[in-house]
Amino acid sequence: MPLAYKEDGSFGGVPDDYQPQAGEVLFSDHATDDQLEVAFPGYKAVKTANLIKSRLAVLENALHDYVYSRYDQGTQSSLTALFVLPTTSDAAKTAIAAMWVWMQTVIARYYQLRDQIKEGDMVEVNFIPFDLTDPKVRLENLMGA
Repeated sequence: MPLAYKEDGSFGGVPDDYQPQAGEVLFSDHATDDQLEVAFPGYKAVKTANLIKSRLAVLENALHDYVYSRYDQGTQSSLTALFVLPTTSDAAKTAIAAMWVWMQTVIARYYQLRDQIKEGDMVEVNFIPFDLTDPKVRLENLMGA
């Protein structure tokens, strides 16, 4: 059964007597990226750009999932508010500052990975090693500090 390919690389099986539509090319078997590049000039560039875009989305979601599982947005806002109160103890401010420093190291790693992905590198998206340095600041522990 022949396969009808479109510019975006999508394809589907078609009957033997199928006449390709505008923007389609028929192949007797699965096409390689090189064959698709010949049939659709620029295919590889578009495929690479889409792959990079997808990997960047995965990285961003992984960062949010990781950070928010430890310090969700509400907790971050509450800790910031607590930090700026003049009545907050120095010990509480030191703990909150440690959390922000930790978060900066996680975000710095995100930017390193982002730049590598933009260069087309395959990277492992894993923030778990930062568990070891998380100061584990808990709002409820600081409220009376």
